[in-house]
Parts: sequence; C-alpha cells; structure tokens
Amino acid sequence: MKTRALEFHEDATSDLLALYDWLAEVASPEAALGYFERIETYCRGFDIASERGRLREVQYC
Repeated sequence: MKTRALEFHEDATSDLLALYDWLAEVASPEAALGYFERIETYCRGFDIASERGRLREVQYC
C-alpha cells in the first residue's frame, strides 16, 4: 500500500484550533481535546490509505 506525506493546510489548522477553543468553552477542555484527537487521528489515516473508497469521475464546471 502506498504511503503519502500528510500535512494540514494552515486554514485547516486554524479551523481546528477555533473548534477546540469553542468546545473547551461550551463543554470542557477534556471533551475538546478528545474531539480534536479523533479528528486528527482520522485525517492522519489518509497517509496510508489515501485512495480508499470508490473512484469517481470528477467533472469540473
């Protein structure tokens, strides 16, 4: 299986940090950290299986 380098775009990083801040405020820092870690773990899984799923033809307008 092909592995690929994975990097988070600065906009994605900013969005995740804003989400963490919001969740920490409305829920708790522990809940926010758990949510953040699950998102990051899922995204990092694309380094190994970046082509998983069904291939679909993309049409650009």
